[in-house]
Amino acid sequence: METPLEVDTLERLWAKTVIRDGHWLYMGLRSVNGYGRIRVQDKFQFVHRLALALKDDADVDGLGYVDHHCQYRHCWNPEHLMERKL
Repeated sequence: METPLEVDTLERLWAKTVIRDGHWLYMGLRSVNGYGRIRVQDKFQFVHRLALALKDDADVDGLGYVDHHCQYRHCWNPEHLMERKL
């Protein structure tokens, strides 16, 4: 079951997302390298890392390197993401 924080975060993510050819493209704030960013509990998180953490019910800070299969840095579709252990 999703917490109220997760529901609020997902609503804010979807409000700034365009779906194109299977990509969930975050159109909100982006880093200088093109990765989506969103504030969660007074801390900015990378959107793709947050999406994978929510999908896997994991701690975003405990994830390893998250790779985009699609090479769109602002895509947050979990099917396009994979955690890589370094």
